[in-house]
Amino acid sequence: RTAMESGASSSKDLGPGMSGSNNGEATPPELDPEWQKVYAGGKFQVSSLFPPLTWVPAYLRTMRGKATEEDTAAMGSLPYSAKGDAIAGLTVGVMLVPQCLAFALLAGLPVKIGLYASMGPLVTYALFGTIRQLQVGPTALMSL
Repeated sequence: RTAMESGASSSKDLGPGMSGSNNGEATPPELDPEWQKVYAGGKFQVSSLFPPLTWVPAYLRTMRGKATEEDTAAMGSLPYSAKGDAIAGLTVGVMLVPQCLAFALLAGLPVKIGLYASMGPLVTYALFGTIRQLQVGPTALMSL
């Protein structure tokens, strides 16, 4: 029996998001415009290596009340807030530093290594990271 006689369709299943036509060629799915903007392979921009070049000006414009539509769209549902960021920074410092010191002692390392482990990832991610809501450092679930 042929595939048509057995009730199978003539298109092939080539995996998630891909389908085949009658001649066996893969047809790519519709791509999200935001995804295309990021991964289309356009001209190199320094801000892709140092995201603060993008978000710091938007943050400052928002704090001055002069946010553009693009700034508002980039914020999403979590608006920029200097007060909220200061409270978050103090909370992280109060919790993270003693915890990292304890981790260093438990590992038999000098206490200063715990300080480096607490602040190093935060500073590095602030310079190179792209997601605002990400937890980094030795207390992150991935590092346990």
